[in-house]
Amino acid sequence: MAKREKEGNPYFDRVKRRTKPCLVLNEEGVRRVEELSSIGCEDAEIAMELGVSLPTLRTEANREIFSAAKEKGRCKYLESIRRRAYTLMEKGSVPMTIFLCKAVLGMSDRPERELPEASPLDDLAEELEGYERWRYASPRTPRSGRSA
Repeated sequence: MAKREKEGNPYFDRVKRRTKPCLVLNEEGVRRVEELSSIGCEDAEIAMELGVSLPTLRTEANREIFSAAKEKGRCKYLESIRRRAYTLMEKGSVPMTIFLCKAVLGMSDRPERELPEASPLDDLAEELEGYERWRYASPRTPRSGRSA
């Protein structure tokens, strides 16, 4: 456990339960979780920054509060990434334009070609190919030095 958890944490309120006291995220803690999520921090990093263990954030008392704050921050994080990518594209960044075309529009630099199904003309083409080989084949000549 981190030191802040034992000393008194500014991000949590201590709530008395029947069995033992419990730490519950307060308003300042919710703001901090949103802030950390908005820059892409993972759960373990958030727990470390708040000075508690990861299981403390995942207790029944904190689960919904933590998930909602984290989701709100994550939406801000994704929005900032999109905005930055779009700004780069508008400034003429060819790699970013290509990336956005692939990611957003579903474009690909590998065209997918569908193979046509077998056609009745395929058999006819094979027969004609064999006929052409037979027709233009050179006549056999007897080998020299042998008598018939």
